[in-house]
Amino acid sequence: SEDRDMPVRYINLVPYLYRQEASRHRKWIVLCDDDTFFPSMHSLVQRLKSFDHSKELYIGALSEDIGAIERHGSQAFGGAGVFLSSTMAKTITESISGCTSAEKVDEAGWQGDKLLRNCIYQNSDTRLVLLPDLWQLDFRGDAAGFYEWGHKPLSLHHYRGGGWHTARPAQ
Repeated sequence: SEDRDMPVRYINLVPYLYRQEASRHRKWIVLCDDDTFFPSMHSLVQRLKSFDHSKELYIGALSEDIGAIERHGSQAFGGAGVFLSSTMAKTITESISGCTSAEKVDEAGWQGDKLLRNCIYQNSDTRLVLLPDLWQLDFRGDAAGFYEWGHKPLSLHHYRGGGWHTARPAQ
């Protein structure tokens, strides 16, 4: 089914991106949702420079929705952005066949971020590093207060709104 295929397509982005010719010189591979906005690429790059990309790193943010954390566990949520050092991407690429079996997809509840986390945790000693300026923004209603509090986020999820919050950064 399509629900079962989505998490496998998602995690397979890692080896696909890692094997690109241009990726040989890249320090990071990033997975994020199509409604994620990075308001200051300069600030994001500066923050990533504080990490040693030569180590296996898995960087992201949790959801603000405690229910999502209860359902999926402690993992980087793709709306905020999932940042993998090239070394971590190499480990995932080398382990991908063992991470995408039907059993592993069932274990992850057909959830791509969870499948990725499980692959990392089962094939390395790496654990999630939280970067609090990444925002999953899993809340509903009027989000104006979030945008008005003076915080400078590195990522904004649900940027287009839809069924989520209604504020827009430009407002």
